[in-house]
Amino acid sequence: MNTENDTPDLAEIPLKTVAEQWEDFRQSTMPHVTDEIQIEEMRRGYFSGFFSGLVSMSNMASGPRTEDEGAAEIEKWMNECTQFFHELTVEHYGERPPKH
Repeated sequence: MNTENDTPDLAEIPLKTVAEQWEDFRQSTMPHVTDEIQIEEMRRGYFSGFFSGLVSMSNMASGPRTEDEGAAEIEKWMNECTQFFHELTVEHYGERPPKH
């Protein structure tokens, strides 16, 4: 756990398939949604976003960047997503999410 910002150390997160990650996301964000169309549209968006990230990483890895430049780009993406999820958490729970 990164105590500076209360986020998990990425090395501590077990690797899962995209489908497993989708199911975790679905259960945590829309556990009571039963509308199959809404669920399918969210699943498509989730997989599309994941694929987009993979394409971006693949393009970066095959481009003319140094390892340090690539790491800096990944760090920017990570910071962007961390900020997004922080704002989402504050919007729904206030400054701290509920303990599970």
